[in-house]
Amino acid sequence: FSNGFEPIHLIKSEQLPADGTTQAERTHLIREELTQSLGLFKDSWQYSDSIFYEGWTTTDKYGPLDEATIRLLYQPQLEPGMNQSQVRSLYSPTD
Repeated sequence: FSNGFEPIHLIKSEQLPADGTTQAERTHLIREELTQSLGLFKDSWQYSDSIFYEGWTTTDKYGPLDEATIRLLYQPQLEPGMNQSQVRSLYSPTD
């Protein structure tokens, strides 16, 4: 399904299998998929304690970097067309 601009992120049943999946794994998957539905689709191999980690983890809480990234997404100063330097000036992972 698409809104004509960007694909709409849906949680599919195969992403949350009922058989053979622990509660910790389900909790992680739900938090990760809901977070990505905010518009934060890209994962990274760089931070293993992040909900955005590309590899498999059972992280079920946001780390400081995750929280700062989510706050950044909703800052009114963040505007389309900003370059990397401009966005970095808004980013404050210690807030």
